[in-house]
Amino acid sequence: WDNNIGSATWLWGLIFGAALGCLSLLVMLILGRIHPRPSDTEVASQQTIGVILWLGHLVYGLITVLVYSAF
Repeated sequence: WDNNIGSATWLWGLIFGAALGCLSLLVMLILGRIHPRPSDTEVASQQTIGVILWLGHLVYGLITVLVYSAF
């Protein structure tokens, strides 16, 4: 936010977290394709993991905004 991209508000924190979450899901998909061992988890379990990973990044974005605003 020091580079004038967005502002330190909860909305920009969610946008930041959502973007990081999407990037991490993309990396997980790529790594899942190139991993030499087949996956033992079911599709529903993989979707649950993806949703939890994305929601975790949303929370991370909100916490980042709170800490950034405090200083």
